[in-house]
Amino acid sequence: MSFSVGSKKKNIIQTFAQLEPVIENLKINDEEKVAMRQRIISATKCMKPTNNISLAEKIALKSLKNDHTITIAKADKGNMTVVMDKEEY
Repeated sequence: MSFSVGSKKKNIIQTFAQLEPVIENLKINDEEKVAMRQRIISATKCMKPTNNISLAEKIALKSLKNDHTITIAKADKGNMTVVMDKEEY
């Protein structure tokens, strides 16, 4: 079971989209613009992903995952998750 709410890749793409007009408007030659883009890409590869849940939430999720008396499943309708006793499932 994995949990993912945010998307690091989506944030990087948005950042590039915001920076592109700035780079294009700089009064530098095309080679320097390419080098700048490459430095930005290298810098983003080194970035640590940010946590999208608190430590307490992470501990709670791990506890649920390790509890073998319950079943965690996707609900039949809606974009929801349900937690049920294995005996009732």
